[in-house]
Amino acid sequence: DGSRDTEEARDEDQEGDEEEEARHQRSARDPGQPSREEREEHERTHIPFRPWCEAGVKGNAKRKPSLRIAGEYAQSDCCRLRMDYAYLIEDVEETQGEHGEEESAKAESTLTVLVVQESQHRSVWAYAVEAKGASEDWLPLQILEDMETIGTRGEKLVVKSDQEPAIVDLAREIAKMRESAYGTAVEQSAVGESDSNASVERAIQDVEGQVRTLRAG
Repeated sequence: DGSRDTEEARDEDQEGDEEEEARHQRSARDPGQPSREEREEHERTHIPFRPWCEAGVKGNAKRKPSLRIAGEYAQSDCCRLRMDYAYLIEDVEETQGEHGEEESAKAESTLTVLVVQESQHRSVWAYAVEAKGASEDWLPLQILEDMETIGTRGEKLVVKSDQEPAIVDLAREIAKMRESAYGTAVEQSAVGESDSNASVERAIQDVEGQVRTLRAG
């Protein structure tokens, strides 16, 4: 009887093991992934951003800048000189005489202005120029002279602009004139990134507003 009880107990244990092996556990969904219903709902507008949404990741990716500076020049406390061109346009009424009769006609007068904004002291300078670029010898000299008035003679300097060839030439000329005694790096904003040079764009708005105020006065 004892051997029979032992054999029955062994059979019951074996059946229990087979039952445990046959039982399948339902795996939990990865909490980082959405359900099908959640994905379908999100794909209607793709709002708000979800890291598992491939379209959202692609759409919100940042462009890589075309040229990046490194080392000490990349530090936030390094002095930066940001430059861009502004165009002041004014309607001008012209009087033309033909066959003894006077006729009035409206034309536009455009003035090209280089606006420069410095990061450490938030200084802003505006220079009326005949042509863009470094073709006017006085311009880089005047910019450096104005920089010296705020105490940046011996400072490391980053000259930043967009990728327009004319203003890049001017930035390189400024760097060339400082390279013998001071360190200067040239940085260019990425194409299409309007906010990458936002500080000088705000400076341009201030200059334009001040010019309009003075002109109106």
